Amino acid sequence: MANQLTDKTKRPLSPLQALTAGKPAPKLDLPQSSAPKRTVLENNIAAQPEPSKATHSNLKYVTPHKICNWTYKDRSPVDRGDIEALAKSLKENGQAQPCVVRPLIDNQQFDYELIIGERRHLAAKLIGIDLLVMIENLSDSEAAIKQIIENQDRKDLSEYSIGMSYAKLIENNVITTKDLEDKLNQTKLQINRLLSFSKVPKEIWNAIEDPSRISARTATELRALSNKGQKYIDAIIALASKIRTGKIGSTNLPKEVEQLINGANENISSAVEIKSINGRHLFTWRRDSNNQISISFPKDIRDIMDKARLEESIKREIENQLNSTTSIRTDTNE
Repeated sequence: MANQLTDKTKRPLSPLQALTAGKPAPKLDLPQSSAPKRTVLENNIAAQPEPSKATHSNLKYVTPHKICNWTYKDRSPVDRGDIEALAKSLKENGQAQPCVVRPLIDNQQFDYELIIGERRHLAAKLIGIDLLVMIENLSDSEAAIKQIIENQDRKDLSEYSIGMSYAKLIENNVITTKDLEDKLNQTKLQINRLLSFSKVPKEIWNAIEDPSRISARTATELRALSNKGQKYIDAIIALASKIRTGKIGSTNLPKEVEQLINGANENISSAVEIKSINGRHLFTWRRDSNNQISISFPKDIRDIMDKARLEESIKREIENQLNSTTSIRTDTNE
């Protein structure tokens, strides 16, 4: 036929026609699709370096009951804050930051030692959930520096906790003051002020009750004054409530103590702590310059005290002693 197309002028088969005819489908010149875009989170994850094999670090979930506190933990009980509120947040929102632990060897009770994250650890134990941890092989000195750096800018950690932690680390040769100066960029003056907390007599902290409210500057003054002798310690104890509430601080503490000792204010002649058999501070006898006696109770005792029962017991005991004295006098007169 005249209008019949030759093989050379035939149009190429479409892919569908080729498949139907049993012939190979022609290659199509299509624009290559670009790789799917990553989310911001995926980009951040991709940018993270691989964990160092030298430190054998890895992330995993661990039951908190298999983790114990490090001997040199830096958070004192007064700085734990509201653990119940944190536990509620963990349950509702999850754990944003992993804790840092190191493996324990030949320990039948615990698998890991907690270096960073005591509040999260306590919260996880409270509600019975596993804890996200970063496992790292750290020496004591490495663990100490890591812990200090982690908590350096935390506002919920008091200077008291930091100072007592430094003192314990230095006393046990874990780190030196030179380490604190060089690796943490702290001045010798800052370090010495923080170390003052550990050199204030315990009886002063017992009287103040909450050392977490005391600044390092005030601790420095407390240390210097208490080194002058017992009468200065007694005067500080007499001013404890004002020191605790901030009415007396580093600037006016020396003046207030000197005035008290010199008789401008009430002068304390003696203060004696009464303790239980197991060493718990129950109350303190105080005697002023006029030989007047008073009793003060530490906060933990006041919080659980049944005042009505205590008053009744004191009245009964005084009456018994009065009756006993009267009886003795009567027998003597006869």
